[in-house]
Amino acid sequence: MSAETPDEILRYKGFRVEITGAGAGPEQADVSWTSVTDGQTSAQVGEITLRGAMTATRSALVDWINDTTAGGAWERTVTITGLLFDGTPGEQHTFFECFPVRYLPPRLTPDPCGPLVEEVKFADRHRATLPPPKDNA
Repeated sequence: MSAETPDEILRYKGFRVEITGAGAGPEQADVSWTSVTDGQTSAQVGEITLRGAMTATRSALVDWINDTTAGGAWERTVTITGLLFDGTPGEQHTFFECFPVRYLPPRLTPDPCGPLVEEVKFADRHRATLPPPKDNA
């Protein structure tokens, strides 16, 4: 998830996460995650970590976790698309045959106004990166 130069990094204001696949329910795009980290663990398996304030718009993630713990369909496709400052889509990273490996629920804090941050780490078996659409360049 890294850009080539500092100028390319500054082109992005956020990213969109979509979770699709067997049992994923209706397609849902979530732009409320605040960070994504790519920790490639081996040539066969990579790990992605998403962090962000807990929201009510993550039903695809909740369904994925529930299906996995209940012994249901546990593989999904996760697509992370960078969003340019003007809101148009940028580079797209698609992770195939993903499965959750860790979920950290929000910690309760004494600050009632602070965000409740959750974290999910998933592994993928293979991935592909697409450049931004030509009309965005």
